[in-house]
Amino acid sequence: MNLKRIKETKKPSRIYLHMSEIILKGWFQGEPRAAINTEGAESHMVLEDGSLVVRAAMPKDMQRVIDLLGLVV
Repeated sequence: MNLKRIKETKKPSRIYLHMSEIILKGWFQGEPRAAINTEGAESHMVLEDGSLVVRAAMPKDMQRVIDLLGLVV
C-alpha cells in the first residue's frame, strides 16, 4: 500500500488543550508571598514550600506547535 495515499485520505488529528499548569519547585525561598504580585492570583500561586504554580490558557496555535515538534497524541 502507498503510505502517502493513506496519509492524504486520513482525517487530521485534533487535539484540544484548554489549560496548562507549570509547577516550579522551590522557586521562592524565605518569604515567598512577599516576592510575588497578588493581582493575578487566578493565573499563579505560591505553595507553602515556595513552589510557584503558573496557569495559562492555551493559545489557538497550540496544534501548530505540537505539529512542529512532531508530538503524537
